[in-house]
Amino acid sequence: MSDLSPFNLVALVGAAILVPGWILAVVLKPGPTRDKVGWVGATALYLALSSWFLGHCLRFWHEERWALLVPIGFLAFMFSLGLLVSSYRTIGQFVDRTSASQSATN
Repeated sequence: MSDLSPFNLVALVGAAILVPGWILAVVLKPGPTRDKVGWVGATALYLALSSWFLGHCLRFWHEERWALLVPIGFLAFMFSLGLLVSSYRTIGQFVDRTSASQSATN
């Protein structure tokens, strides 16, 4: 990595949360704790991917590389939407105790 932009730093933090989250989701027995860890891991995945693609979008914008900006921008948009949905579901796992939990791992 040649430069450590804020977007790349956020992507690295997301990856650092993602890997232990996936490992824990694999080894934990099914239940509410596993569901919460799975959703945190899924949110970290979307955080890492969306920030990484957004950083590339800004770089391509400043370099005026329009042919790369369009597909990478589309991916950044899609992963950002995934981040919003995953964040909503993750918060729901920690706040709503009455409804049945939904797993992020299946």
